[in-house]
Amino acid sequence: MEYRIFPKSGDAISTVSIGGSKLHKVAAEELRIMVDHALEQGINSIDLACETPDVFPKMKRALRGRRREFMLGLHLGLTFQEDGQYKRTRVLEEVERGFAAQLAALGTEYADIGYIHYVDEPDDY
Repeated sequence: MEYRIFPKSGDAISTVSIGGSKLHKVAAEELRIMVDHALEQGINSIDLACETPDVFPKMKRALRGRRREFMLGLHLGLTFQEDGQYKRTRVLEEVERGFAAQLAALGTEYADIGYIHYVDEPDDY
């Protein structure tokens, strides 16, 4: 596996990552097997831009006991409404609430990488 090094921390991140956009279609046990296999192959990066919030509790179970072995990327501005409907937002309170909800559902206190979600135009920053 090829890795890139974060200059300030010295942490290594694999150039191949697990992408989250379609993980809602994967059963919890299959996701655990996928994460196991990724780690065996040297993949240590997971990008959790997900279509539905049910991915986060499944990923929490898949990462149990080995959270520090993976670099988790969460998306700022990706939120879910109470009914689970995906929503993109730039309203700071919604961004903060959505980020906190993702952390809570994953059972972690931090993300290693923060992405600004869904940037198509300069105003999206």
